[in-house]
This record gives sequence, structure tokens and C-alpha cells, in this order.
Amino acid sequence: MAFTAALAGPALAITHQGAPAQEQYTTTFVQELGVGRLGAGAYEGTLNLTIDSGGLVNGYYRPDGGTFIPVTGGVDGTSVWLDFGFMGHVHVTGTFEQGQIVGYTWIHGQDFVFTARPSTA
Repeated sequence: MAFTAALAGPALAITHQGAPAQEQYTTTFVQELGVGRLGAGAYEGTLNLTIDSGGLVNGYYRPDGGTFIPVTGGVDGTSVWLDFGFMGHVHVTGTFEQGQIVGYTWIHGQDFVFTARPSTA
């Protein structure tokens, strides 16, 4: 699958003072067709992140049926940014909203909305 991307962990993780926090999310990327209009299809996957007390993010993203893709990034307060793939082929910027990550990215000339919800597994 040619599509890749994702983002970071809950605001609680960035205030963690002990060992790095490990977070797992269920993710979707949905194409934005205009202001307030989203496409019908979604790219789904899993995001596993380690967030250290300084806000550095490392982990991987795995699109459903795809291979593992490295993820790096950072968090600052409620703001997050993630780079997916080598050399940051997909860059997501977003915020923490009600326990999930909501962000935006640009892929192949199209705008996408990125959402990462904590996994319940």
C-alpha cells in the first residue's frame, strides 16, 4: 500500500517523569474534499509510540495489511508532530483532543485528516 502516516500520544504522556511512556493507537487517514467535507474511504492502521519525558517520539506505524514504517516526532503541550517513513515522507501536525490525536497532512497533492484513538486491546 502506497499510503503511510500518523502521530503521537496523550497529553498525560508528555508530563511523565519516569520511564518513557508507550502508547498504542488505532488510526485513520481520510481525504478532505473541502471545508468540512470528508471522503467516504479511509486508510486504517496501528500506531505504536514511545514518548520520553522530554517529548521525543519514536515508534512505528503499520497500515492494515502493510509493513512496518518508522515514526519519529515530538510533543509540546497539546501540540504534536510526526514524521512517517525515512526522511519524513509523510509529516503530520496536530493536537490532542479529548484523548485522541487529530491532525492534518498532505499526501500526493491531497489533504488528509489524521485521527489516532487509543487502542482498547
